[in-house]
Amino acid sequence: MHSGPESSSGFRRGPLIISDQFSPGQAPEFIAEEEEKALRRPLVWRPDIPAMDVVSLEAAVSKIKYLSSEYLAELEKRGSRMPEKAGTDVDIQHLIREAPDGGEIHYYFKIRSGQLVEARLGMLEDPTCTLKLSYESSVKMTKGELKPLSGLVTGKIRPGGDVAKLRSSAPTLSTPEFKAISDEVHELTDY
Repeated sequence: MHSGPESSSGFRRGPLIISDQFSPGQAPEFIAEEEEKALRRPLVWRPDIPAMDVVSLEAAVSKIKYLSSEYLAELEKRGSRMPEKAGTDVDIQHLIREAPDGGEIHYYFKIRSGQLVEARLGMLEDPTCTLKLSYESSVKMTKGELKPLSGLVTGKIRPGGDVAKLRSSAPTLSTPEFKAISDEVHELTDY
């Protein structure tokens, strides 16, 4: 019997199909929210259907907090899918004010040859550039409700450091690949 490919976590990868034909004791259970109520339905792995990228069960069950170390780790692990672009090396420090806890959130992106290689909480000693914005503006920008250029023009995003280098690297963070990565992580995120 075909067992299907395994993910790095050791789970078999393949499409999971919600089915009503099994009793809860016959198949693994997965809790899904639909219109604000949890439904219990067994999941069945079907080796006869081609495997596809699926979100891990634990990520599907619990959302990750926006701008947490887990959130940034999800971005970082997908960063190699961004297209390479020689010479696009930039360290961007983000300073987010008015966070839900009343404080600030400091995180950074390290981009090498056009790919996101590091996304972490903390402060860089010597960033190429900085972006200062409110938590609300950061959420809107992440969700696509605020375009970076509009944020700069209206003063909602305040750049610092080597702004010319920031401008030249901006296309890296607006590629279809980065948007796809961002959208994937957005689906896992609780704002």
